[in-house]
Amino acid sequence: MSSRMNAKANPEPKEPRYVPWRGELIAKLALTRAGLLVQDAPPPQPFHLLAATPDGSYSLAEVKGYSSMHGGHRPVSDRWRNPYRLPVETSVLRAAREVNLPVVLFVVDADREVGHYARLDRLPPPSRDERTRFVSLAADRDLSPEALAALVSELRQDWAVSRRPA
Repeated sequence: MSSRMNAKANPEPKEPRYVPWRGELIAKLALTRAGLLVQDAPPPQPFHLLAATPDGSYSLAEVKGYSSMHGGHRPVSDRWRNPYRLPVETSVLRAAREVNLPVVLFVVDADREVGHYARLDRLPPPSRDERTRFVSLAADRDLSPEALAALVSELRQDWAVSRRPA
């Protein structure tokens, strides 16, 4: 277990202790199956994982686990606007804008081993007064091989564009 996980191993109230580390483990497995090399992100960033393609395109990942069996903090369904929304601290959103890498949020059900993702680096900047912001999780951006292959392609494309000379 990573030292970061030890620091974040305190689950939300009423959530089982396994939720944080199991959520991170499921995200690592999904990214590895998508062909990425995955390791713990270097401190002091608020992100959990650093992922790289074999050709050297890097991205960061934040992982939020929840328990569908124990009624923990799961994404909120909003049928009129977005399939799922999850509150994210604006400090994480600000950090995602400050790094020069793509940042992906993975929200993982630690019980059912399913999850969704959203790009945090593409969100508009939070206002100074915001403490949290709801992030939309599209139903088609899940942990399936097809969706993760599309994510890897998107990350590679963004990395290629950011490395072009001005």
